[in-house]
Amino acid sequence: MTLQGINPHDNLRAQELAGATGLANLFSVQGSFQEARTRAESVLKEDPSQISAQLLLPVVTRNWENLQAALQEAQQAVQMAPDKPAP
Repeated sequence: MTLQGINPHDNLRAQELAGATGLANLFSVQGSFQEARTRAESVLKEDPSQISAQLLLPVVTRNWENLQAALQEAQQAVQMAPDKPAP
């Protein structure tokens, strides 16, 4: 910990996870849904509280035409952050 109570390594890791989520989102936009899902799941494995990665899962799952799984993932995202809008 630093004098101010903020560990710069924690902040760096959070930025890395946000970047990895952004990359997953780019794969989704390009139509590489499997790659997007794999990367989002990796982020969530590192930090299950990463709501942006969780919100991406139902999007890529929906595009795989697995609507039941997409609905379950969307419900999980709502439970994690009910006040956060979808991406």
